[in-house]
Amino acid sequence: QVMPDAYYQMCLSDMSMDNRPYQSEQFQGICNVTAAYLMACEKVGIQLEPLEQCMRCKSPKSEYEQLTQSRVVKSEDLSEQKESDVVFVVEEKNCLINNVNTIVQMVNQFNRKQNDMRFGWIGFGGIGVHYDPHMHTADDSLSVNSNGIREIVKQVKEATSVQTEMIDLEPNDPMKAIVFALKHFPFRPAVQKTIVLATCQLCDYQEIDHSTLQEALLNQGVVLHVLTTKPIEISGDQEAVGFDAEDLFDESGRPTGLRSELQRPNDVCSVLAQETFGTVFKMTANKVAISRIFQRTALQQKKNTCQICQCEANVVAPRTVCTPCNVVEPATLKAKSFMGFANFFQRQNLLL
Repeated sequence: QVMPDAYYQMCLSDMSMDNRPYQSEQFQGICNVTAAYLMACEKVGIQLEPLEQCMRCKSPKSEYEQLTQSRVVKSEDLSEQKESDVVFVVEEKNCLINNVNTIVQMVNQFNRKQNDMRFGWIGFGGIGVHYDPHMHTADDSLSVNSNGIREIVKQVKEATSVQTEMIDLEPNDPMKAIVFALKHFPFRPAVQKTIVLATCQLCDYQEIDHSTLQEALLNQGVVLHVLTTKPIEISGDQEAVGFDAEDLFDESGRPTGLRSELQRPNDVCSVLAQETFGTVFKMTANKVAISRIFQRTALQQKKNTCQICQCEANVVAPRTVCTPCNVVEPATLKAKSFMGFANFFQRQNLLL
């Protein structure tokens, strides 16, 4: 059983500050509280119907409409569409907490270059309620600006400060958190979508199949990037701080060798990042990572000329899901040396 008292009080608080009609966009705060309660109930196997007043979807033109059934909206020409959403999927453990300021720096740099970007934060792997994949809010919103990310980082640091070295949590699968982001985060209609995974571990097959997740990312036109605390090892005397499906990158961001020279990491999440035309960088190489990730986002925006948007209703809340009009093929089809295969034996060697 999920006690509704806390959620009820939040609803009362929202209603006391907002007496506008249900159809108003400002009613979204109450809908967010309702969605949080429904999600908590769903986790323990209790299925409840969402509020009818909250069953509305957003069109590519940013107009709210009452949702009666799913319908397809095709945007034939989005060549002038400059907006993008970046969602950070972050392992909320001590091994990463000293590096979360990298995300703040990344958001600040992105906003300087493109001020209409919006951001989201999905945590996993922490203590208690922070263990399973979950979304953070700022100012009653899941989609936030740079100030919202700074507020969320403050929340995460406070929650992580109670962890001690004596607590040895079973690692939670980063791939589950990526799936959670694809399923639940309210990406704005017809924008370029980017997920940045920040993790201390490597990914292998646990509950999520590699090919299933790859298909989900490509079908929604999402580019995945990985920030890792693991070392990047290459053959020869060169050093690299990051790579994609074609090249290795040095600390200045210049190509320093070919992808064929990479030895590790070659786990599932690294492979998925390359397949979706993303990158993998060491967490400490923040300047290069920021530059390369922004470049990839801008490049994909130029290619993002046509999407099909559909209103989808689920138990928690409706959302607009947009997919590319044309099939997005994985990078392996054109890469010279990247074969798209993960090495699962590396995970055991790199856990320490």
